[in-house]
Amino acid sequence: MRQVLLLAAGGAVLLAGCGSDGWFGESEDPALPGERIAVLALDRALRGDPEAAARPMTLPGPVANANWPQAGGAPFHAPGHLALGPVSGAAWSRTIGAGASDGQRATAQPIIAGDRVYAMDAIGTVSAFGLQDGSELWSMETQPEDEESASGGGIAFAGGRVFAATGYAQVLAIDAASGAIAWRQALSAPARGTPTVGDNRIYVTTLDNKTHALDAADGSILWTHDSIEEQTALLGGASPAVAQGAVVTAYSSGEIVALKVENGRELWSDNLTAARRADFIAALADVQASPVVHDGRLFALSNSGRAGAIDMRTGRRIWSREFGGLHMPWLAGTHLFALTERGEVLAAEAATGAVRWVMPLARYEDEEDRTGRIDWAGPVLAGGRLVLAGSHGEIVFLDPGTGRQTGALDSGRPHRQAPIVASGTLLLLDDDGVLTAYR
Repeated sequence: MRQVLLLAAGGAVLLAGCGSDGWFGESEDPALPGERIAVLALDRALRGDPEAAARPMTLPGPVANANWPQAGGAPFHAPGHLALGPVSGAAWSRTIGAGASDGQRATAQPIIAGDRVYAMDAIGTVSAFGLQDGSELWSMETQPEDEESASGGGIAFAGGRVFAATGYAQVLAIDAASGAIAWRQALSAPARGTPTVGDNRIYVTTLDNKTHALDAADGSILWTHDSIEEQTALLGGASPAVAQGAVVTAYSSGEIVALKVENGRELWSDNLTAARRADFIAALADVQASPVVHDGRLFALSNSGRAGAIDMRTGRRIWSREFGGLHMPWLAGTHLFALTERGEVLAAEAATGAVRWVMPLARYEDEEDRTGRIDWAGPVLAGGRLVLAGSHGEIVFLDPGTGRQTGALDSGRPHRQAPIVASGTLLLLDDDGVLTAYR
């Protein structure tokens, strides 16, 4: 049976004696003199830079986008400032299929093309819905016969087709109008992240840390790039970014690699692994946040607490900062907005990486007892505010200039995926496989 999910897991055994004796009855050595400092205290708090805060922030005006055809909104993952009016409540909700309640987790971000929404559920079933009212138009299963259900992968749209990379180690081209399968191509391993489509090619990473380039016309594999295979990684993965004749792919090893789109030849590589972290999950070198390309620069975050900007032509590191995250950072104008691994939202200068402001979000549903941990997803810049969604059901809106909260909406749904915006609609898919449109 193919292994279809790769989860972060690990354990440690801590041995401790009781009283004043050692393990075999001998007396312990006297304690060393000096101040005791908790290991976690070495993880320094992130703070805004007053000089960066004093410099002007320039944001582009909101632009109406009719489509959100792939993860990150575009192949280069920098859609800018999107138009979105006031959000008062849900316009419609629809179940897309299997979700966390069925023992799986939907990791694929929905997409919008024309007047339709396309979504993939937790076991790879792809469905089409009307954007205006959520009516189901068609649904098709990608699961091959004699295969157990599998999660992972995602979908993208181009040229009248929906391309689905699945946990069954396949990529399928699906006719967007009818749901009919045009072609099916096997991969070396289950898809790890959402595919990216650009220049009639499909790029997808797999659990064995390979990047495959496929011909969008017939699914033939054009080239494959291999990286270091990791034994442990987070569920899900970064979507490759395509710009300037290169595809930039991120691996669970912490590597960021730029490849020539024509043949997969390596142009440059970098690694965003941070210094030793205090907890197991943060110690993983994984890059799960999709990289962003804009104005000749690549911006990326690692799970282990490192952010960087890299020159796309030379691979030279422009700046590096000690913050990371699991979700794609959002670039608009002169600033980069990010949700950190510590549950903070920040604004950093795109040119220098200097942090303008940091705003902590709620970490627990019960802060006093520290129970009910909250996972956040986002941000998205739309309608003059940053939008984030939480696993406790709250959608929050922040001022991009200061980070202060300007509004909130109680969805009552457990969200762990970033919102998407198109045609004046805010769309979210929750853990249970429920798709909700807000206007």
